[in-house]
Amino acid sequence: MNILEVLASTPSEVGGIENVVFNLSTQMIKLGHRVTVMVPYKRSSMWSAPRGTRIKHIPTFGINSRFEAPLSFKSIRKELEVQDVCHIHSIHSLFSLLTLQMGRISSCAMVASILSLFGLMKHPNRLMRICLMPIEAGAVLSLKALRCVHVKNREDLFYLTRLHCNVYYIPDGIPDAYFTTPAKPNALHDLVDRRGEMLLYVGRLHPMKGVHILLRALKLVLKANPDVYLVIIGEGEIRYKAMITDLINQLDLRRDVVMLGWQPEEVKIMAYDAARVVVIPSIADIVEAFSLVASEAWARGKPVAASAVGALKVRVKPGLNGYLAYPSDPLSLAQSIGDCMRLKEVVSPEDVVKWSQVALEFEKMYEEALDE
Repeated sequence: MNILEVLASTPSEVGGIENVVFNLSTQMIKLGHRVTVMVPYKRSSMWSAPRGTRIKHIPTFGINSRFEAPLSFKSIRKELEVQDVCHIHSIHSLFSLLTLQMGRISSCAMVASILSLFGLMKHPNRLMRICLMPIEAGAVLSLKALRCVHVKNREDLFYLTRLHCNVYYIPDGIPDAYFTTPAKPNALHDLVDRRGEMLLYVGRLHPMKGVHILLRALKLVLKANPDVYLVIIGEGEIRYKAMITDLINQLDLRRDVVMLGWQPEEVKIMAYDAARVVVIPSIADIVEAFSLVASEAWARGKPVAASAVGALKVRVKPGLNGYLAYPSDPLSLAQSIGDCMRLKEVVSPEDVVKWSQVALEFEKMYEEALDE
């Protein structure tokens, strides 16, 4: 099978959707399929493809990743003509919507992943909600052009089954290493030369990821437990990273926060093993359509203190695998962290699965799309 994976609406740094495309492409190649990843040229240098994958760069223009259009439609049209299935990972961008419209006049079977239905309409910035309204409307109207629709959480499944007859619920997978690597609970403590109860944040440094909320919550947690410290793993926007650094100084948290930047999977696993609580303080639905970080934490037996946004609203089960907090509320997040620290056992949900399992479900969906 010739499969085209479209990676369009991406941030200025590698995040969850890029990891999904990387791992899914890797598994599809192992299953014997030929995979091409189509990437807007501006973003191509930010993402490395798995071995055996063909990359198709499309020159684009636009003001940001949501409003980015191809300079020429000819190269996309020619690409679609030689593919069996085109999988668009998120249709919440102009590039994706235009690719989908071109797919309607080709023989290629079009499928798409929906990341948080109507999530753009819940953007915390009112001006952005207005600007993104055409993209959200286009995403909903384009559903009829898809042979299959993929969702990552049961909340989206509930709504989309009323809008489309061929909806597949397939959770994101995580690497096998999270299930097989022996636990080393002290390795990360030794690496950063710290002792105490560790809180962990893993992810992009972006305003909607809420790290600034986490820092204010940490200040509150320290009043009750001065032995706590926070480790931050991830890179992101330069301006937001500078703002985080300034906030750490302003709150006098220099001795309580360790920023490790980007780290490979083996170090991330060490960090999960060392963590007492993994914190996901995101403030918008659209950035947590599933949450790979939550899956990674649960695979290593760690509770998750998270904002009640996106898929986390249904994936986090209070008292079983973590606790929820009100979005953008440091006090509520601090309380959730405290509750998680008292949690003695973590029950991992059924949607924490390996990529090797997930790829088989996607293969079935692609075959169904071809048979339509």
